[in-house]
Amino acid sequence: MPHIKAYKQNEIIVKEGDTDQKIFVLISGTVAVYKNNKKISEYSNEGTILGEISPILNIPRTTTLKASSDTELYVYDYPIDELITLHPDFAIKLLKTIAARLVEATEKII
Repeated sequence: MPHIKAYKQNEIIVKEGDTDQKIFVLISGTVAVYKNNKKISEYSNEGTILGEISPILNIPRTTTLKASSDTELYVYDYPIDELITLHPDFAIKLLKTIAARLVEATEKII
């Protein structure tokens, strides 16, 4: 099961380059995403999945996540294969999240 962690406004959740494999789900608050110290996105919808790229690809963090306000997150701190096996519904939500972000990124390019 995930645990709940609270972050204060402006607190770093993960840093670009970190090697942890946690995945986060937003409970409340707002999380900003930074690439090379430039804010590229922000999320405030309950249930938003964050930090999924590194565990899926088994690479260091590609972005920094920072709490833009006081924030609570579910933290899944076990291997992605185990997460998907234990929570198959999470896998479907994860696929939908990735697809939606791909569409969003494509639209920004065009």
